[in-house]
Amino acid sequence: MPWLPERHLIPRLVGLSTTLWLCCKVGSWVRGLGRLGSLLLRLLRPGRLWRCPDYGHLLMVPLYPGNPPSTEAAQGAQRLAEEALQLGGPEALQRLGEAVLLNPTDAQLYLARAKLSSKVQALDDAEMCVSIDAKSAEGWLEKGKAELALSRSIDAAQSFTAGLQLAPEDPQLQRYAALRAEPTPNILQQFKDLFFTARLGLENLFRTLEDPTKTNDAFVESNAAVLDTQLGLLAQTLHVNTCVLFDSSRLCDAYEQIVRACAQLVSNAPASFSRRLQHAENIVEGLSLALRIGWHIHHGIAKHAATALIVLATSPGAAEPLRRLAVRQLLGGLLRWLLDARPEPDREEGEEICGCNCPVPWKAAACFLERLFEPGRPQALVQQECENWPDTVQLCQWLTLSVRDYHATPLGLVALLQFPKVAQQAMRSLAKVDFFIAPHIFGEDFGEDDLEDESEGPEDLDPDLPWWRAAQMSRQPRAWRHVRFLEAAAQANDATGGSASSAGPVPVPAAPFGAQVPGLDVEGRDASMLRWIPDPPPPPPQRLGEWLMNSLGYLFLFIEGDALFTVYACRALQALAKADPEGDGESRLLRGLWLGVPLLSKLSLAACTNTAALDLLHCLLGAKCPSARAGLRSAVRSLAMALATEDGAREDAAGTADMAAANFSPGAPEALLPPDAPMREDLGDMPNNLLLTHDDDLVPSWAEFHHELFQELACPNSRDGSSTPDLVTLANFETKASLLAEHATVHAVASDSERTVRYTCSAVPAAWNRSMLSIDVDTGEASTPEPWQTASAQRLKVFHDDGCAVGSDEYVQDTRKQNKAVLMSRRSIRSSHKVHNWAQAVASAEEAGAGVVVVFNDLDALEPFRMGLFGEKLPNIPAFMVSGKDGQALCAARDCDILIVRSVLTSSSTTPPWPLAGGRLADIAQAWSLLEAISDHDGELEELLQRMSVPEKRVWMTRRLVRHHRHQAEGEELEPALAFVEADRWLAPEKQLEALRQQFREQTGLGAPDVCGEFEVRFRGEQGVGSAVAREWMDLIAREAFLQPKLRLLRSFDQRQTFWPDAAAPFCNSCWKMDYEILGCLVGLALWQNCTLDLPLHPHVCALLFGFPEGKISTSLADMDPDLQKNKVDWLLANSLEQLGIDLSFSDPLGVEEESEGGEPLPALVRADDRLAGAETESCVLRRVGAAEVALADEDTVTDQNKELFVSRLVEWRLQQSVSLQVEAMAKGLSKVLPASLRQEMHSLLTPLEIAQLLSGLGSLSVDDWESHSVCTHGLSKESPVVQWFWQVVRGWAKEEEAMLPQLLQFVTGSARVPVGGFSELVGFNGAKHAFTLAGASHLSPQALPVAHTCICTLDMPPYTDFETMRHKMTQMLRLGRAHFDEGAGQAGQE
Repeated sequence: MPWLPERHLIPRLVGLSTTLWLCCKVGSWVRGLGRLGSLLLRLLRPGRLWRCPDYGHLLMVPLYPGNPPSTEAAQGAQRLAEEALQLGGPEALQRLGEAVLLNPTDAQLYLARAKLSSKVQALDDAEMCVSIDAKSAEGWLEKGKAELALSRSIDAAQSFTAGLQLAPEDPQLQRYAALRAEPTPNILQQFKDLFFTARLGLENLFRTLEDPTKTNDAFVESNAAVLDTQLGLLAQTLHVNTCVLFDSSRLCDAYEQIVRACAQLVSNAPASFSRRLQHAENIVEGLSLALRIGWHIHHGIAKHAATALIVLATSPGAAEPLRRLAVRQLLGGLLRWLLDARPEPDREEGEEICGCNCPVPWKAAACFLERLFEPGRPQALVQQECENWPDTVQLCQWLTLSVRDYHATPLGLVALLQFPKVAQQAMRSLAKVDFFIAPHIFGEDFGEDDLEDESEGPEDLDPDLPWWRAAQMSRQPRAWRHVRFLEAAAQANDATGGSASSAGPVPVPAAPFGAQVPGLDVEGRDASMLRWIPDPPPPPPQRLGEWLMNSLGYLFLFIEGDALFTVYACRALQALAKADPEGDGESRLLRGLWLGVPLLSKLSLAACTNTAALDLLHCLLGAKCPSARAGLRSAVRSLAMALATEDGAREDAAGTADMAAANFSPGAPEALLPPDAPMREDLGDMPNNLLLTHDDDLVPSWAEFHHELFQELACPNSRDGSSTPDLVTLANFETKASLLAEHATVHAVASDSERTVRYTCSAVPAAWNRSMLSIDVDTGEASTPEPWQTASAQRLKVFHDDGCAVGSDEYVQDTRKQNKAVLMSRRSIRSSHKVHNWAQAVASAEEAGAGVVVVFNDLDALEPFRMGLFGEKLPNIPAFMVSGKDGQALCAARDCDILIVRSVLTSSSTTPPWPLAGGRLADIAQAWSLLEAISDHDGELEELLQRMSVPEKRVWMTRRLVRHHRHQAEGEELEPALAFVEADRWLAPEKQLEALRQQFREQTGLGAPDVCGEFEVRFRGEQGVGSAVAREWMDLIAREAFLQPKLRLLRSFDQRQTFWPDAAAPFCNSCWKMDYEILGCLVGLALWQNCTLDLPLHPHVCALLFGFPEGKISTSLADMDPDLQKNKVDWLLANSLEQLGIDLSFSDPLGVEEESEGGEPLPALVRADDRLAGAETESCVLRRVGAAEVALADEDTVTDQNKELFVSRLVEWRLQQSVSLQVEAMAKGLSKVLPASLRQEMHSLLTPLEIAQLLSGLGSLSVDDWESHSVCTHGLSKESPVVQWFWQVVRGWAKEEEAMLPQLLQFVTGSARVPVGGFSELVGFNGAKHAFTLAGASHLSPQALPVAHTCICTLDMPPYTDFETMRHKMTQMLRLGRAHFDEGAGQAGQE
């Protein structure tokens, strides 16, 4: 080598080797520094602890969330344990699982299971045994044996040592301890060396596994031998001794990396991993151990392990034995998560790992169970393992607690309870359950230093309760706790005389358990809201099946907006009802559901649009117990009657109320505030949205809801004569609900007269008014009812003054309230910082000496509802709620007395009134659906049908369509189909029709298989998108493609007021079948989208299209074509044909309409058999009709002898034969939205005329109706000059340019026709009702054009300065063209 002289060879080699050695050392140091930095970062990361404290679990005696099991339950568990010892095998484990449900805190049951199980399952049971009873030597023995089987020898040695300390003479413990007495010297150091050697040798593998694109089945197949060797080493490290692992943070770091690497391998290539690698089972077992101990190091370890097991369990290509093992290990680990007692940290959300940011295991368990049962995953094998696993029902029990009281994600629970065998085990269990985590109110932060002082806790709690358990019990919604914090801050600020507006809220220190904010009196009215408030007692213990039913019902009531949960919850309740071992679970459900009455109200609404809810309702109506079934049917009728109540009934009884309601404006609730009312701005930096939160806007806890419902639905106990009241349920509704019927009427009577009534209105009594609820809450004994609870009427003076905050010292010390009826607005209660619910507000008025309180609802829907207690003490004065309108009238009657007349219904032979009055609005469509469900009340249905308006029938039809198209097949949540249309609004009519044909050929747009999903329309060159654009497009193609006479598709006989299918179409249009199918699909889409089409079909066509029987079709020829009936038919029948002077052919003209250019003409006479096939072809030919006529019979001419035959054939042709084939093609397209079964169902509710009205709306515009149902926002009011000028322009157009009105309506709403019912039924975003709105647009210049927001029926009005400018701009706006959906178009039109 000439470039390397020999004399320099040795020095160069030495230098090179030195350099290589130095590089290796530097690389090693760098890697070490990198790991150290990574370790430090992990240690400094929030919430990262290498060894979390052991918080224990919920089965420990001080942490058990319910009452201790009864003696009978313990004896039953013992019997099952004895039976299990005789059976052995899987049956024994099942019996022991049932025993654990009866007595969850019995350590001996877990010991017995540990002896029958192996490895991980045995370790779970043994650890549970020694955690409950640390003095169980046998438990320590089984724990050590299980650890030894898992190769955790050091852990096993410690367990055997602990057992020997308790039982030194036990021979098994001595034998096992002797085996482990002489461990290998320096075993800990050897383990560490092996661990890090393995880690350093597997760096390349870890880097590969971190890339999902590289880790796949092909990678595993090609590297199976090497991977198997490496995984054998990793499997050993996954079975690490916990005492060694927790001893070193570096070991924990390495353990986390190995768990993550193994989890990624399993997740990315489950099939090849389970089939090609020999150590796959050891890896799965190691991941299951990581699942259990991961939370003690970092939640990411446990979450990665859980994710891998879920992927493996639900992978169809993976080996079945490993899939089943993964399901069992996952369920066991998640049960341990649910029993973990660690508190939730103060931060709202944790670090997101594997798509889960839950910082505590008892919430994360619900997330991962939901993934296991995720729709679309294979369920058969998972279902089998869940049903055969002995602790599935126990898992459901603790999962219910996490979901219900901890607000964890609920889908996993309801999915699990749908499995038949799981439901059977739950319903068969005799265990009685009352588990509940109380939502105490604490400070925002919890810390060991703050709460370790036991003397600071409330007296009612166990003084040995650790601080972290108190924190865990503080599962109050964070918004609620934040509001309490702000309220306490405001009170502290008031007490110190500070100004919240200038300095912001006064900081309040974190209040420890039971502590008070300094400077505030706990017993006084200014006490801190952060103080401990005792919870109402939870519901009484129930059998496990009933407890699960009620818990599901509670979740169903308060979880809104989750369609899949609604489906799953209804199916789970139905599965529980059908799984009763006695065969009458429906009756058992009706009797056991203490929340059945409010549940029926929610269920009935869900049943309108949800098949699963309707199935559950039908299931309950099939109860075998006659009394329970009769109670439910009575409740259904009662609810239907309440829903069908007219809203205007109260107004009819009001009498002369004009003097009080003159200045009342429902659209402007701000006007109801007095001028000196405190505004939210006075609160400085406090968030306004939280201050608007009120107790009735939050979800009550399990116990709070039972307490409130008991106050609402308690009635006298007539069975045993005891003073303890009963609760009205669905099972006893028929006999008990009538005892709750209480009605109140408020009369404003002139002070100087005994009989002159100035105003009358209905009032809803508060929940505490009833005499049967007169119970002393302190002693629990019946007390003497107050006079108001027994008197039928009392007359008092009126007092109303919202000038000071309700509950304040000034309010309480105001002597003007003495023995008066105090009027109080709901807004004043909500804006006050001194009271937080109805009962506190009424109590403050009582303290001021008031005799009665009348609250008027000046918020939300302005309707009255029943006021609850929210856990407060019963006020000693009654309270009532009236509507906002009635409240304004009573406030105006200051010179009057108030006379409140109350009546209580003690018995009734008819349907009792619905007892819940919580702000429910009339819904006749829902009432109809309820009465349909009980199906044998035709008289009531007919009576209800007579009262239903067409808009209400539209509501019924829309809900029925939603129920049909949103039906979840096999529990799978299907993604809504997407149909997309790119349209061109400037195409000629022929091109528009051809574009629709092309959509059908390509199965896009209207031709898509499913048009009931997401239907999106975009106009070429425009930016607008949304439901209003779709409405505009449907209106456009209806006019341009179907109403054009030259296209020979629709024809009118009444000057284009209504349309019929053109009889000539099958003779002249080679694509007539496709065209009419498109038309039918358009009609269905319009009904689905609640769109009013400019396509008024004749009612007779609607009757044929919807398949009405002939008996319900009464259309005559005169209804179709009055001129033909009068000038031809009537004349022929009354006169001789000789007077005609010419021969009349026995045929009917196909019509002389506007002809298209070109095309071959039809023959002069055609027959019905000459109609074209209408096959779909690439090119459509349209022939000219001209003077062609269709032969009605074989006769050539009409004579006096056959003219009656001619008339009958003519009528039959015009009304049936000429349109039957076209209607049949339309029905095929309509079936995409409305199948024949639904069209048949509509016959009992809708007439053909009403269907035509639903489709095309009203033919004329009423400006008065338009103006009366419009609203003004963003600084505009009815009196604003811009608004008055707007209606002046509209009324001018109505007189001079009427064609401008439909253009304006379409510009703002997307539709040129008014829906049936008038402007009150105007449709906006996604088919929902939206009032026509004029909004102030101060951001626009006075010379700008108005801008429309069609999805919300809103027109932004610039600040015009005079009428002429506005009229010019509005005219210019409409005449610029139709590009008004482009948001930029309005801006471009500015001058």
